[in-house]
Amino acid sequence: MIKQILNNRYSFHWTVFHILLGVLSAMNKFAVIGWFFFVIASEVDNLIGNNYKVNIKLNNVIIYLCAFEVWARMAKCSPFIPYELTKYMLTALFLYGILLRYNRGLIGWLMVVLILPAMFYNLSDNDSNLESLLFNAGGPINLALGVVYFKDQEINQQQLFNLIKLGLLPLISALVFAFVRTPDYDTIDFSLSANFDTSGGFGSNQVSTILGLGLFFMFLLWLTGKVITGYRFLDAGLIMGFAFQGLLTFSRGGMFGSAIAILVVLFFITLSGDSVSSSHKINLPKIGLYIIPLILLGLIVFQVANTLTGNNLSLRYRGETAGTIAGSKELDINTFTTNRYQIFLGDVELWRENFLLGVGVGASKELRPTTEEVPTAAHVELSRLLAEHGLFGLFFFLTLLVFPFLIISQNKDSLNKAILIAFFIIGLYTSFHAAMRTYVTPLFISMSLLTIRETPHKKKTKPYLDSAPLLDSQ
Repeated sequence: MIKQILNNRYSFHWTVFHILLGVLSAMNKFAVIGWFFFVIASEVDNLIGNNYKVNIKLNNVIIYLCAFEVWARMAKCSPFIPYELTKYMLTALFLYGILLRYNRGLIGWLMVVLILPAMFYNLSDNDSNLESLLFNAGGPINLALGVVYFKDQEINQQQLFNLIKLGLLPLISALVFAFVRTPDYDTIDFSLSANFDTSGGFGSNQVSTILGLGLFFMFLLWLTGKVITGYRFLDAGLIMGFAFQGLLTFSRGGMFGSAIAILVVLFFITLSGDSVSSSHKINLPKIGLYIIPLILLGLIVFQVANTLTGNNLSLRYRGETAGTIAGSKELDINTFTTNRYQIFLGDVELWRENFLLGVGVGASKELRPTTEEVPTAAHVELSRLLAEHGLFGLFFFLTLLVFPFLIISQNKDSLNKAILIAFFIIGLYTSFHAAMRTYVTPLFISMSLLTIRETPHKKKTKPYLDSAPLLDSQ
């Protein structure tokens, strides 16, 4: 099925299909359930084997499933698609890929070793069960296994953009789902907090994350002259859609992450002084033809959304809350981060008291000093690693900081480096507002370690429409 999706003759058709799929899933959850299992079943035969092409096909499946984690939660697909199913599937796919690639990525195995000790003790009064261990340690384990799988794996730029296309299409479905489920704007109470009405009725933090990811993918296609629909004006509409719905969730994490990733790409391209891509020559002065309209679109979208929310959107992005507006609270780093800073400090205090080994996987939620009546799960993965894993968690995080240097050293093309660094930033930044509870963090941090080699020269053929097309994976 994925091979058919990558057939550029039908780019417009597949985009329309995923838009309709988003509409249908908003009406009946079995639309997303059926498509999810159909895609998996159709790819089983393609993933059996032991050769280079199987790795490429496995990459395609892994990225295509990324949006289904949050999309299925939005559509309330449990128990048909269990809440944590995609996390376990990612583990299984990474392990299968590792068996095919024969244990490359030794740095990833080191990360696995660093995570394991804290799974065998828990200093809180609540005994850890298997479900709790998998929930709290699943993200770091997937990240470590992803590093094993992706490290030193070579693909070409054509295959990199195939991954972007495949990751984007289900994100379009999730965007449409959120849009269809959004009630009339006149009936929505746009207060200075996250908005569930505009996030499809599910957690706005996670929904904002995938909408921001969709915005970033659309930006990459726009920058490089590629299209997902076959028409630039339709692509512009999708860019505006991701930005608009993402802003209206009032959850800032996804939009900030997308903005940072976009700035990183522009910084590396500008710093290089080279063309945007070795495959599609776009000289730096011409980038303005793509970026200036994008900036104007962004400003228009923000202004429309801000007006629609009675200026509450701009207040939200300045960190204001009902308390700071009323004068009962002070605008500080804790209110701006929606109490994440307080949680961070609580984790650091736990680490200070248990410096060497930490308090054990899942125990920080119960032991962290807090003013809340109900124990609060960590939202910052760095502090959770420190509190629960001690020095091993610190070494785990420090290992991640080496990745940008590896990316730069093993990729020559400026665009490739920019995209992979942006992948790393998106994954790392997401871990600072949603910990590692989503598919996005382990996948994009580990996927940033791909090595992009030059695409072999092919005889030019007539492009689909007037765009630089996304090419087939095989």
